[in-house]
Order: sequence, then structure tokens, then C-alpha cells
Amino acid sequence: MRIKTGTTLTHSDVVQAAKAAREQGHDIWIDELLVGKRGAITLYCNSHTGRRACNGREGRAASWTAWGWLIADLFAKDPEAHIGFYKGVEDFVTQCRQMAQYNGPSTDFLTRLPRASVAA
Repeated sequence: MRIKTGTTLTHSDVVQAAKAAREQGHDIWIDELLVGKRGAITLYCNSHTGRRACNGREGRAASWTAWGWLIADLFAKDPEAHIGFYKGVEDFVTQCRQMAQYNGPSTDFLTRLPRASVAA
């Protein structure tokens, strides 16, 4: 996953977000974390117990909900970031609610965001 954020989010923020997701009981582990010269971050995560294979990488894929916790934590720190295909926190909230409406996965991770973002 690619994170475009200027200089707001750091390597440490991503590591902390993954740790916070695990503290919520989600199986998500950083496989590779690269920070470019201009601050763009490339992140690959996996799961120890996931049911699906990772795309083009070894290991098991982390769940949609586990990724949601990690991404929500990052958006709480930088609401303007572009994380994966989410163009800011409002886009993230909108897309997660749409996905939950059709598939029913939990969106409890949205509680990590400031109230104004979730109300969007």
C-alpha cells in the first residue's frame, strides 16, 4: 500500500498504527516498510492466520478490518493523507460505510477518527 503524506506521517507512526491494530485483537504484521526521500511510504502487511494469500507476495493477507484499524489510526494523525486508494479521511469513511452496507464487515475502526470525520 502506498501512503502519500508529505512529511506528516513517519515510519514510527506506521509501526505504531500496526501495533494499535494488534492491540484491538487484529492479526496484522508489517512485512516491509519503506520511506522515500520525499516522505512517501510503501507498506506491505501480512497475517499469521489469514485465510487468503497475499497478492504477489508470500504469506497470508491481513483482513479488511485489520487494515481498517491501521488506516484509521493513520488518518487520525493526517486526515489529508492519500492512503492506498483512499483520498483523505472523508473518502475512507464513505468507502468503508459503502463496503459495510453490502458485505457486513465491522467498521468499528471508524471510532479511531475525530467526530467531524466520521460525521461526513
